Amino acid sequence: MDFVGKSFSTILWLFAIAAVVLIGGYLLIHLIPVIVVAGVVIFAAIKGKRYLKEHFKTNKTKINKNSSDNYNTSKDFTYDDLEGEIVDVDYKDI
Repeated sequence: MDFVGKSFSTILWLFAIAAVVLIGGYLLIHLIPVIVVAGVVIFAAIKGKRYLKEHFKTNKTKINKNSSDNYNTSKDFTYDDLEGEIVDVDYKDI
C-alpha cells in the first residue's frame, strides 16, 4: 500500500504544476493585449504632452520678430544717410 501513497502524491504534484502552468499561460495570453494597449496609451500620452509643451512654448520666431522691430531693416538704407563726423583710420602694412 505504501507504493500507492507515493504515486498518489506524485500525481497530485503533477496536477498542481500543470494547473499553475495552464492558469499562468491563460493569464499571460489574456494580459498581453492589455499590457500592449496600456503601453501604447502611455506612449501616446508622453508624446502628446511633449508636443503640446513645444507647441505652446513661446516661439523664438516671435521673440526675434519683436526684437527685430528695434532695428532699421529697410531696403532703402544707404551710408549717405549717416550723420556725424567720419573718422579716417590709417593702417600700417606688416
